[in-house]
Amino acid sequence: MWLIPAYVLTTFGGMKHPKRRIETVRVGNAAVKIYRRTRTVDGNQYPTFEVCDYTGGRRRLRSFADHQAAQREARRIAGLLAKGDAVAAALSGQEAASFARCLELLRAVGDPPELACARYAEAVGILGNGSLLPPAARFYVERQPTTLPQITRAEAAAEMIEMRRQARASGPYLTDLGCRIGPFTKAFPVHPASVTTADCQRYLDGLKGASSTKNATRQVLWRLFAHCESRGYIPRGPKPDC
Repeated sequence: MWLIPAYVLTTFGGMKHPKRRIETVRVGNAAVKIYRRTRTVDGNQYPTFEVCDYTGGRRRLRSFADHQAAQREARRIAGLLAKGDAVAAALSGQEAASFARCLELLRAVGDPPELACARYAEAVGILGNGSLLPPAARFYVERQPTTLPQITRAEAAAEMIEMRRQARASGPYLTDLGCRIGPFTKAFPVHPASVTTADCQRYLDGLKGASSTKNATRQVLWRLFAHCESRGYIPRGPKPDC
């Protein structure tokens, strides 16, 4: 049985010959022509091979000094055309190099190009500017509990009260701290960075008693968040508004 090559080179006479003026590279039903021409430089004649490319919607000739390089390019375009991938076939050499660099960058991440582009487009749609992606990512990571010291709010509160005790705070003051912070830490037995301003406000709204009682509790909670910030349990910056 004869083996049929993946591509077939034909000329006007059906013979494979690089010196003929027109050469056709076929892959499946797709055909790409290569024109052999001669150019003169300083009185010397040099052969040049022009690959005919219609994938961009209009005729474009890509010149090569090397016949084999022209054949490779023609096979590449014909192969992509055969697969219906005219967009990829229309990539210029510079565009193809840029795409290769993109693949190299994504290799370390592991995401396929289409997924990376979809995520980038979605993120830019939210942020409004692609240059904001790196600072937005850093902002997110800095505030993720998984990247911060692992401690619960109850543990942070106990630590704060113990530090006040070692600083010789009065007994009544320590008791008041425990009474105001204890119920809050039971309501939010999570990492300090996971508690939001809305959480604090809902907690304060649910307290019974006069407004002075709520304000006193608000101040204690603010001190607790300040303690967590000073110990690195939550990122520095705006704390939950208690």
